[in-house]
Amino acid sequence: PVMLTQLTTDLCRVLKHDLARFDNDASACYDRIIVALGMLAARRCGMPENAIRTHAEALQFMKYTVKTVYGVSEDHYHGTAFEPLFGTGQGSGASPSVWLTLVVIMLNTLDRLVPDRINFLPLAGSRPHQRLVDAFVDDTSLGFTSAGDLSYQLLIGRLQQVSQTWEHLLHLSGGKLNLAKCSWYVMYWEWTSGRPQLREILPADP
Repeated sequence: PVMLTQLTTDLCRVLKHDLARFDNDASACYDRIIVALGMLAARRCGMPENAIRTHAEALQFMKYTVKTVYGVSEDHYHGTAFEPLFGTGQGSGASPSVWLTLVVIMLNTLDRLVPDRINFLPLAGSRPHQRLVDAFVDDTSLGFTSAGDLSYQLLIGRLQQVSQTWEHLLHLSGGKLNLAKCSWYVMYWEWTSGRPQLREILPADP
């Protein structure tokens, strides 16, 4: 993802494409997974039902204690049928796989809902390059390019739509954005006497 981001920025600088991106982080993504959804997503990928049941029941009946240098606490907490605990655990070796099965569904849905793309026209005879998302676990970067046919305000407005669509999908899966780790940026070219310059941020900007 880092290399793709660097290459995308360099290409936009060379080709003078406008670029809008939203970098974000899911807050405690493993701890917010709705286990039932995670198990359904795993079933969709072909995981056997007995393995899913074993995993789900282990999470359902798990007892949690506190361990310090003085030993393990005698008291514990656990979920109940009326107050289930969510999440698959930050330290669980299965959590990355469960998150992957869920995030694939969310990214496929986002791909259907959002028409915008990072788009570079190819050299003669090669395929066009298009993508919407770069991601590493729960760190996601959404964005799109424009060949100069969108106004600055429209560019930001469409980025807001893309970002909010992703936030809604994340919310439906039990997750949420960690707003302290979210940021957005725009590269917007303005042409003066035939020379391109990146537009500076103004106080009245949205």
